[in-house]
Amino acid sequence: RDAFLLTLEKMARGGVYVSPGLDIGKIFAVNHRKEPGNDPIDKLSSREHQVFTMLVDGVRAKEIAARLDLSPKTVDTYRSRLMAKLGLSDVPALVRWALREKLIDLDD
Repeated sequence: RDAFLLTLEKMARGGVYVSPGLDIGKIFAVNHRKEPGNDPIDKLSSREHQVFTMLVDGVRAKEIAARLDLSPKTVDTYRSRLMAKLGLSDVPALVRWALREKLIDLDD
């Protein structure tokens, strides 16, 4: 089947599309300490999640915009929203939070 159709079907079933070039394996680790539904990361929309993933991986807003086919201003809006949801003020605080929550691994 066509990859595009498979992606659409996956998304229709509630899945999330992740760019093949994105190494999410090193970013999201399973954290068994949290109760389901109480994890702040669950508050993020799928697009905010994508932007979060790239931000903590060190990708700049212009590059995120290019990868997701968005305007840089739209990426800034997603960044602002996700940081507000997580109660953070800037990208360094976002990275520190992700490290503390064991969502990123420095070994790579």
